[in-house]
Amino acid sequence: MHRTAARETSVERLPMSRHRWNIERNNEDRGDSLMSYDRQAIETLLQQIPRGRVTRHGLLAAALGTTPRAVAPAVCRSKCPGRIRVVMKNGWLPHQDDIKDCRERARFLENEGVRISDDRRRVLVSEEEMWTPR
Repeated sequence: MHRTAARETSVERLPMSRHRWNIERNNEDRGDSLMSYDRQAIETLLQQIPRGRVTRHGLLAAALGTTPRAVAPAVCRSKCPGRIRVVMKNGWLPHQDDIKDCRERARFLENEGVRISDDRRRVLVSEEEMWTPR
């Protein structure tokens, strides 16, 4: 009797997980996240980031009046070179596929004069040195 109850529970979880997966997959296919954002505004901000400076998803989101979770996917999909200058909240360099991408970003930023950690995965920039969009 106890096994039957456990089996029913696992069957009930399956449609929910499939449903959640379909929602996420459909949103990725449309090219947007669950939260709204304005791609053109994000592209404009990315083009304004000066060489040798970095900013965070949260600072971009504050300028746009949205959340960092809404901004991050748009930054990742952007073709603007300024997207390389956007780092995570704690200074970590975002990477899409593997650590090689992270090291390439680190080399690019270092050539622009940004200080990079020894493990090539974080920028060493204080809050005052972050570029803040206006």
